[in-house]
Amino acid sequence: MARRARCGSEFVAVRFVADAFAVLFFLRQALILERLRVGAGPRPAVQFARRLGGRQRLRSAAARKALRHVIAIVDRWWPGGPNCYRRVLFEIGLDRGAAAEVVQLGFQGSGEIGSGHAWLGAALASDDGGRSYEAIVSI
Repeated sequence: MARRARCGSEFVAVRFVADAFAVLFFLRQALILERLRVGAGPRPAVQFARRLGGRQRLRSAAARKALRHVIAIVDRWWPGGPNCYRRVLFEIGLDRGAAAEVVQLGFQGSGEIGSGHAWLGAALASDDGGRSYEAIVSI
């Protein structure tokens, strides 16, 4: 757990480093999750991520936001490029609170690359530009 520094920005830096180390230690499981994401259906991947996340600490809202930032950096450099479903799986695997949330998968009829979106929580996605989906699967 990161110690609170005197300055708020120093605390953010310490939290970022702590989350970066958590992601580094998570790398082996991340490779398994990626294999499940690509080769199996969503249910096995989400179930595996939830088992991992259930063993993690429960983060505050601010700590989850910092974790999402680290995950986004890792995801940006991951082979195959950024992927919202991968980010969701990683967050579930690294946070007990995320592991308890519903996973939403939205699909558009075209089926083209980028025609879907994945997000956490029961609400409609807030980060997808307001797109509508022809089908939404909740896990």
